[in-house]
Amino acid sequence: MIAAAEVDDDEKGKDDEFRFRLRRETIRTIRPPREERTWDIVSQDIRSHKNEPFSGNDYPWTEGICDAADDPKVRTIALQFAARIGKTVLAQSIIIALNSKSPATSMFGSSTEQLVKETIKNKYYPMFEKCKRTKKWVPPKSKRLQSRMDLSQMTMYTAWSGSYSTLADKDPRYKHAGEIDKWDASKSTEADPLELFMERGIEIPDRKSIVESTPGIEGRSRINNYLTIGWNSRFHCPCPHKSCGHYQELVLGDGSGGGIIFDKAEDGSLDPNIAYNTARYRCEKCNREIQEHQRRGMIRRGKWCAEGQFITKTGRLRGNKTRDSEVASFQLSRIYAPTFSFGDIARQFVTCKQKQDAGNDE
Repeated sequence: MIAAAEVDDDEKGKDDEFRFRLRRETIRTIRPPREERTWDIVSQDIRSHKNEPFSGNDYPWTEGICDAADDPKVRTIALQFAARIGKTVLAQSIIIALNSKSPATSMFGSSTEQLVKETIKNKYYPMFEKCKRTKKWVPPKSKRLQSRMDLSQMTMYTAWSGSYSTLADKDPRYKHAGEIDKWDASKSTEADPLELFMERGIEIPDRKSIVESTPGIEGRSRINNYLTIGWNSRFHCPCPHKSCGHYQELVLGDGSGGGIIFDKAEDGSLDPNIAYNTARYRCEKCNREIQEHQRRGMIRRGKWCAEGQFITKTGRLRGNKTRDSEVASFQLSRIYAPTFSFGDIARQFVTCKQKQDAGNDE
């Protein structure tokens, strides 16, 4: 009887092991695939219309924005960026990445019909074609429309502020509105064109919209409105001095605290060339100077920080957003641009100040 019991126990153990193995295989089969990060697609698979890879070193702030696109709570991403720091290419890249994961009806809008068609022809088509995940979707050049993109897996409609008909009767899941501060509401008798654009596809629960622009007239800026109703995130960079390491937003400043500083002429006047050659940055915490050769390194270590939050010396994000909004809004100045330096910003500031003063004297 003892032997029989041992055999029964062995068989029972084998049955339990089989059931456990079957259970794990079943779970593996029914488990949904792991969600791909938009950032991984943008940084690895997408190239610009000039066939250049997306550089995370030159544009380190893009990773956090791509992660916002993956946040199920976020419906709109708003980018208030200075010119020439990659906002439009980033918006296009995110739209392509989202479609590569889950193709859906999309829409691109801008201020004029000509600009829309040029962007579709010279930017969107080439970028879809150069992305290895979507290149097979793109028709030959002879069959490419400029008023609409008909790809094998999805369609991208177009719209512009001067045409009410292009802003109606579409249901896009993904939308990209470019340079929204240049959209002219006076050309549409129906309603504000941006409002009409943003209403398209509003019934789709997992919709994503990207609005981007350089800021326009203060008090009338559409992109600034989005900035202030959203997260209002700024890119904070650590002071490179080891004894400090304080995270801060890079700003022009007024010379009294943190910001760009530069020398003046011997007579105390402002000189663009002197400003360019002597420009450096002053840390808002330790007041020590940061030189141009340290700028890119501190920017590469930067992190997005929403209003109401702060970043510790060890680089940890702390605090709660002032507005836990479905609008993830981000602001970035030209100080962060890889093609500009502290000197460029200082010279530009002095030149503009001199022109302004000359105008006031007249």
